[in-house]
Amino acid sequence: MTPAELSSLQPMIRLFKVTSADVNNRDAREMEIKFDSYFDSKVGSFELDSILQNKAKRGFGVGLKSLNVTFDGQDMFAQKRCIKATLSIFANDFDELLLDRPADGGGTFRYIDLALKTGKNIKSEKTKKYKTNDELNFRLKAVFGWQMPNGKGPASNLKRSLKNTYVSVNLTPVTHTFDFDDFGRVTFNIEYLAYVEEFYAKPTMDIFTDSETFSKIMRRRLAFESANRYISDSAEGCKEAENLRKQIKEIKSADQEEIKKEKQAMHARLINTLFLGEYIHHLNFSREDLESVIKLGPYHNVVQGKVSNGAGELNKSLNNDLLEAFSSGIKEGTADKEKRKEMAGALMVSGGNAVDIPFFYIGDLLNVIMGSMTDFLGDLASKIKAAPAYQSIAIDQEILQAEVTALQKAQKEYERFRLMLGPLEIINHADETVRYVNFADVPISVKYFSEWLTSKLLKKDQAIYPLTQFLKDLFNDLLRNFLNDDSCYPFSIKQKVRLFEGVVTSYPNTGGSKSKPPTDEITYHLTNRFKNKYNRLNILGKTAADFHPGNPRPLLNIRGKSPYDRPNPGLDSEINYFIFYAGRTQ
Repeated sequence: MTPAELSSLQPMIRLFKVTSADVNNRDAREMEIKFDSYFDSKVGSFELDSILQNKAKRGFGVGLKSLNVTFDGQDMFAQKRCIKATLSIFANDFDELLLDRPADGGGTFRYIDLALKTGKNIKSEKTKKYKTNDELNFRLKAVFGWQMPNGKGPASNLKRSLKNTYVSVNLTPVTHTFDFDDFGRVTFNIEYLAYVEEFYAKPTMDIFTDSETFSKIMRRRLAFESANRYISDSAEGCKEAENLRKQIKEIKSADQEEIKKEKQAMHARLINTLFLGEYIHHLNFSREDLESVIKLGPYHNVVQGKVSNGAGELNKSLNNDLLEAFSSGIKEGTADKEKRKEMAGALMVSGGNAVDIPFFYIGDLLNVIMGSMTDFLGDLASKIKAAPAYQSIAIDQEILQAEVTALQKAQKEYERFRLMLGPLEIINHADETVRYVNFADVPISVKYFSEWLTSKLLKKDQAIYPLTQFLKDLFNDLLRNFLNDDSCYPFSIKQKVRLFEGVVTSYPNTGGSKSKPPTDEITYHLTNRFKNKYNRLNILGKTAADFHPGNPRPLLNIRGKSPYDRPNPGLDSEINYFIFYAGRTQ
């Protein structure tokens, strides 16, 4: 592009307030938040004449100063955001932010809504009732790119390229500030993070997908919320409130053992599903081979045919040993090293002349977790409705119904979510060759995973592990403890790689409606172009499953629809990807 073309470009930003859907997806809608460039008499009761009649009034209107979006892909272990966004709005006075403004297609919006987040146990001033239990009642969708140039200016021949510059990001507010100047004008700054990243970090998106145990945990929480609401609404000195307060303390004290049992049940379900689903494989070593591997590492010549699928009886026996060892570890705590040794021994089957190491692949683990998430959310809603109490404490019907609605909404949102696993670069130090392996094809020792999961649950002192936090912890620990570590052998085989992640909103051209989301692009190409022949999509162009330059690019349609005046096709066409891959530190 020439300097003349660059100087003629103008950025275009469109903001949409997206309300979440109910179980039938009826309430999901996008409301565009507009910034007027001229006086609009329809806004509030404000009239143009008032500027001349009111000396305190120094101007009118609200304007968008800037939208800064950073795609922070590197995950530095403690990094919690893969998108950072800051929206800055200027208003002539604070009242302008609170005015109800008409939206296209009906309804109203306020600029202050851009920072508000629906919380729990908030009482409405109008109805005197508590608001919804849905934590994330709406989100912000920002669509930005370059404005289409008018006439025959320097950039008029770039229209096709400019159409591809659009990006959509779904955001949720974190913090906000108000900066006032000497004239009473205000700059409203709001910070956001990725909507997908936060939504799937909620406790309801639990990796264990055990609705029986989780419904008990949820009923306990809702009962305590109901009791605390009753206590706060009661008059001072109310005997019933005091008795209820004592009852809660007694239940919390008695539930310590119950929480330990819940951890066992959650862990048992996940491991048991892997064993019974025949996802556990076995690496068979002779003792000589094992000694050589320990001494030589990658320089050991591995003989093919060492991997076998576990027999049903062997897997069942291993599963029982594992669960028994895990239960002991929970009771004794992580300080008991002997119990941890027992767990390790339970996962290493040794014969007189051979050693058998059970393992599974990350992809199979995530299939188990994500494949049962939809049913888990549905079962959870049914179970808490069927038993609306915890022990002797009843759950407030308003709180209960709000939680059921939130679960139903989460189930609908999950249909438009895709987890995408990208490549991991592996260097074979024996011959210095490089291989690119998908994260899903990385094997994990059952022994390592069980110990790792046990330590995480004990550290958190709870039985819940949200999906996105689990993925970040697992991938980071695998890279840090294995590829980024050189303590295994006397010589270094360290590889400097780091976890990268991204959140992408795409609009597949594969249909989609309110009742059924569109088929995502990855699935579409694998099932239609390659007729289910492959289950990995190779974008490097070196195998039969190529996605080579002759095919449509880019792979994901992040720009929206082709007509330039409609870069945002709407919720019905939307798929949200959460992407993980490993990259070099440089």
